[in-house]
Amino acid sequence: MSAWWKVQRNIDWLILAGLFIAGFVALWATEASVGFVRDESVYFPAARYTTIWLMQLVRDPTTALSDASIVRAFDFNHEHPALMKLLFGISYQVFHEKLHWLRPATAFRIPAFAVAAIIPPLLYRFGTSVYGRTAGLFAALSFFLVPRQFFNAHLACFDVPIATFWLLTVYLFWKAQDAPRYWLWCGVSFGLAVATKHNGWFLPFVLAPFGLWRAWSVSRGDQTARAWFLAFLGLWAATSVLFLVLWIASGGRPFAEPSDRAGFDARWRNDLDPDPASPKKSARISRDRPALCDDVHRSRALLFALALSLAPSDRARRLVF
Repeated sequence: MSAWWKVQRNIDWLILAGLFIAGFVALWATEASVGFVRDESVYFPAARYTTIWLMQLVRDPTTALSDASIVRAFDFNHEHPALMKLLFGISYQVFHEKLHWLRPATAFRIPAFAVAAIIPPLLYRFGTSVYGRTAGLFAALSFFLVPRQFFNAHLACFDVPIATFWLLTVYLFWKAQDAPRYWLWCGVSFGLAVATKHNGWFLPFVLAPFGLWRAWSVSRGDQTARAWFLAFLGLWAATSVLFLVLWIASGGRPFAEPSDRAGFDARWRNDLDPDPASPKKSARISRDRPALCDDVHRSRALLFALALSLAPSDRARRLVF
């Protein structure tokens, strides 16, 4: 690497760090004037429940891992994944309860600031790679100039975090086309996305067409690679059919029965006691959830293992992956 490239790389790293710090500080400095939306009135207590469960996990793992304790901690706002709620609760426990550095709302929101502040440097990196440094800087600085995005970035909610992990997954998917080592990080980012909000499940529908086109293109001159590409494509098509058959066989019922609206509103208004051991939490009855998901995952794993065991050579396996 030439001295000029080293200088440019160092400049880029300084810009990336500066964008992250500037975004985080801007959100923190303006947080006090941002009011509370209805969603936060649900996510604040949900975060407390999960944090109390984590503390119980440290003190008494056997009790914490029981079904009753898990239901008490995670049933409230169970319709959303737990990642950001865990971060909100840990931040509150550390910065407000333990250190007394921040007021409660700010302590809950700190993880939201940190995740949102990833977007400007990510936009800079993506834009610079495609169109140059000027375009990258414009994209990065423009993001928080949109009032709706700047407002939402303050909130202890999931909309901006899912936007962050969605963008990160797309960026890593794009990078992995030329540098296979990024596939692992693309998978990690996708996992963070689906652990943040259910919107993350739409990512494969966006990226799969590009992945299929790429696989078809690079396997054009290699019959072995093309054969394995079609085999694994057929495998996943078969599991989709299996999924549909199992769903029909189960009576077409949903994965989880929807809670009644009145019951949800009652919990939202009255069930704000963060103590998982409180009587009203203990009295809650967990919902019965069908085992359809488990059946499908087992079937997919079995079919995948069977197909991989039939691979004729290590080279074929490498072509598949």
